[in-house]
Amino acid sequence: MSDSKGDQISTTANAIGPIKLNPFQQVMALWEEAEPYNAGAVFQLRGRANFEALQGAIQESCQEAGLGKLLLDRKRRSYEYKPIETIRLEAIQSGDRVLDTLGAFLTEQVKLPFPLSPHHPVKWFVIDDLRSESHFLVLVWRHFIADGVSIRLLLRRVFARYFGTASAPPRTSLRMHPPDYGEVMKSHYRRLGYIRTLARACRLYGRLRYVYRLPESIDRGAGSRVLLFDTPQHFLLRLTAACRRRRVSVNDAFLTTLGAAMARITPSRKLERRRRGLALAAAVDLRQVAPKQLSDCFGLFVGHWVTLLNDPDSGDFDAMLDEVVRQTRVEKGEKRFGGPEWDFLTVLLLRRWLGAKEDRSWYRKVYPFSAGLSYIKMRSSEFPGGRGKVLACFPIPPTGPALPLVVSPATVDDQLKLTAVYREAALSDSQVRTLMDLFLTRLEHFSKGDD
Repeated sequence: MSDSKGDQISTTANAIGPIKLNPFQQVMALWEEAEPYNAGAVFQLRGRANFEALQGAIQESCQEAGLGKLLLDRKRRSYEYKPIETIRLEAIQSGDRVLDTLGAFLTEQVKLPFPLSPHHPVKWFVIDDLRSESHFLVLVWRHFIADGVSIRLLLRRVFARYFGTASAPPRTSLRMHPPDYGEVMKSHYRRLGYIRTLARACRLYGRLRYVYRLPESIDRGAGSRVLLFDTPQHFLLRLTAACRRRRVSVNDAFLTTLGAAMARITPSRKLERRRRGLALAAAVDLRQVAPKQLSDCFGLFVGHWVTLLNDPDSGDFDAMLDEVVRQTRVEKGEKRFGGPEWDFLTVLLLRRWLGAKEDRSWYRKVYPFSAGLSYIKMRSSEFPGGRGKVLACFPIPPTGPALPLVVSPATVDDQLKLTAVYREAALSDSQVRTLMDLFLTRLEHFSKGDD
C-alpha cells in the first residue's frame, strides 16, 4: 500500500549510552513478546507535500537529536541508540476517502512488528489529499521508546526545518537520555506514601471485580483496527463553551460521554447480573509531576487513572458527569496517577520470580476496563512555523492487552478530530461506529445544553 520515493539520505546519529527502562517500559517490552505494541499519529498539514524537503527535515532532526538505530537489551532492561545510515520516508497512495485510506493503512501498520535486528524505531509516511489541498504526515513507532509528547517535541524540530523556520528552532535541546526515573519520582513517591498507594491499589483491585468485562472471541480476529472521525465545523467551540458554563473540563465531558455511550452498547444489569458498573482508564502525562526534569526528555512518561461508573444504566447524564468530575478532581489534586506503579511491578515480579504466563485473558481479568480515553490538546503555534500550517492531528494509541477500545480526541486550535482503536476480538466495526455516533450525538446535546 506504500512505496519508497526519492533518494535516502545518509546520517550518523549521535550515539549515547544505555537508557534504563522504567517500570512501564519494562511491561510494554513484555507485551511486545506477545504481539506488536505500536503507537502512531497523523498530522494534517496545509498544501501539497514537498517530499524532498520533508525527508531532509526528518533526517536532519533525527540526526541532531541522536535518534538513530534502536538496540534493546531485554536481559539488562535497557536500550540505546546507535548511528544509522538511512531513515526512510514513504509515500502512501491515496484513495477516494483519505480518512478511510489512512484508517486501513494504520490498521496494517500497528499490527506489523518492528524487526528484531537494530532499526530506526519510527516509521515515516506521507500522503497527499487533493480534495482538501493538504497532506498528512503519518508516524508509527514502538510505543515503549516514546509517548505522544516526545513525538511532538521531535516534530517541533522537523516542522521548523520543513516550514523554513530552522533559523528559529525550539530553545531547548531534546534530551534522548532522560534522568533516572526512580530518582526523579522519589520525592513524589514519598509524598504519596507507599503504604497508602498500595492500599488504594488493593481497594481498586477489589472494586474492579464487580465491573463489566467485554467478552472476546478469537474467531473475530486477534489484532486491532483503527477508525478516524471528523467533527462538524465549530463543534469544539460549542463544546468548550458548554464546559465553561458547567464548570467542568473538556476531558470530564469526554470521559462521561464515553461512559454513557459504552452503557448503551453493553448489556444492562438486568441481562448481566455481575455487571455493577463500568471502568474507564484515562491516560495522563507524568511530566506534570516533575516538569523541570522531564519536560524536554524523549521517552515514555505515562500514567493513568481509573474512573468507575457505578450506575451506568440510570441514564442520568448529569449525575454521571458529577461523579466523573469528583473522581478526576481527586486524582488531579493529589496526582495519585504518578504514584508507584504497583500493578506494573506486580506483573514484572510474577514474570521474573514465578514464571507466570501473562496472556491477554489474564490481563483482562485483572484489569477489566471497558474502554480507555487519551485526550490530546495542542496548538499549531507550538510548532515553529506551524501557525496556519498544522491543521489537525489524529493520535493512534495502542489498546494493549487490557483495553478492548481506546478513544482519542485531539484538538489543534479550534479543530477536533477523533480516533477509535479497538480489538477485533471484543468489538465489531458496526459496534464501534455506533458507539462513536452515540459519543458525538451526546456531546452535541451537551454542547447545546439539552441534557
